Amino acid sequence: MSTNLHRRHLNASQRARIADKLANLKEGRPSETAQKSAVSQSAAAKLLNVSRGAVQQAAKVSSTGTPGLGAAVDSGRLPVSTASEAASMPAPVQDKLVEAVTNAAIPKWKLLFHLEDRPRRKKDIPYRRRGRAG
Repeated sequence: MSTNLHRRHLNASQRARIADKLANLKEGRPSETAQKSAVSQSAAAKLLNVSRGAVQQAAKVSSTGTPGLGAAVDSGRLPVSTASEAASMPAPVQDKLVEAVTNAAIPKWKLLFHLEDRPRRKKDIPYRRRGRAG
């Protein structure tokens, strides 16, 4: 496994998805003689050189995201952090996000701000000047 990881050029999001899959592997053959110890998220994260938080974000994408959302992360078109945020949105919004990433309509980091009505980043909120008492 480590040889294949060095050979392939994977970004951190793709490695996090692999670590999530590794942490969720079922027991293999032979079941009677093998040790019954599952790989924890922490161990999988360490093995693939990603943070445990990234593995948890990948797990959220796997459990609540649409298949297209996971495929976008696997292909390297969408960061796992953005996909994790999108996984809590309704399925049509997730599909719109995947379509926008596929078509490269807008930059990746702006996708969630364009697809959902919510307060924008702090710098986008209008600033009010306050007068000084003096």
